[in-house]
Amino acid sequence: MPRYGSLLKTSFTTLRKRDKKREKHRAEQAARRKQRMAEPIVIKGPKRGNGRKKRQRQVKAALKFEAAKEWAAKKEETRTKLQIPAQDAVDQPSASIPSKT
Repeated sequence: MPRYGSLLKTSFTTLRKRDKKREKHRAEQAARRKQRMAEPIVIKGPKRGNGRKKRQRQVKAALKFEAAKEWAAKKEETRTKLQIPAQDAVDQPSASIPSKT
C-alpha cells in the first residue's frame, strides 16, 4: 500500500511551503557538510603533559574524519561511474541497439 507522503508528492505538481523549506534546509546542510569535509583538520595542543587527553581526542576524531572522507570520495566515485554509462547510452542509441537492415 502506498504511503501518504508518496501519494501527496504525486498529487501535487509543486511543493508545499513546508516541503520547500525542508528541501532548502537539507541542501544547506549538505553544502555545510561538503565544505567541512574540504577543510583540513588542525590538531593543536601538547603531545605530552597537561592537555594530552584533549589532543588524543582530536587525533582520534581526525582519523575518524579521514575515514569518512575516504568513504565519501569512494561513494561519489561509484555514483559518477554509474551515471556516465547511462548518459553515453542516451547519447549514442545506435551503438547499443543493432539495426535490422
